[in-house]
Amino acid sequence: MNISNAEKARRIIEQNVYMALATSDNSGSPWVATLYYAYDSQYNFYFLSAKDSLHATHIEINPRVAMAIYDSCAPPGEGDGVQIEGRAYLAKPRELPHIIAVYFRRRFPDEVVRAMHKHFPWEYQGKHLLRFFKVVPVKVYTLDLTETKVDRRVEVDLFEK
Repeated sequence: MNISNAEKARRIIEQNVYMALATSDNSGSPWVATLYYAYDSQYNFYFLSAKDSLHATHIEINPRVAMAIYDSCAPPGEGDGVQIEGRAYLAKPRELPHIIAVYFRRRFPDEVVRAMHKHFPWEYQGKHLLRFFKVVPVKVYTLDLTETKVDRRVEVDLFEK
């Protein structure tokens, strides 16, 4: 069964839990961090990080980011992934209830286990160290071998049926 590039990209996002997040400061100094992620029905991505981490500092001054999601255990020649250009920002306090629900539903799919890990918006504000960040995708790419049989990235619409 052939699936569309958009369906393949959605599956890669759904089947993995870590992303490589690339950031840079205003001078172009790059940084990459491996982070656990969750996403919502609009494919906004969320991650939790220390407010003083290098990528958090970069995001504060330069919201342009890039992400890569892939299965690092795939055998050679079978690897595939999703690359995303996006804009990142510190989650707003009014967004936290939604983000917390999405993040911990993915992190702890079992409702009983999730209940043991109850979290509240105030834990991610003020004097607390951890913060939620949101990445809004601008462009999404995946591998397409159908035409040329050469590793070639193509832009996809995650909402394409």
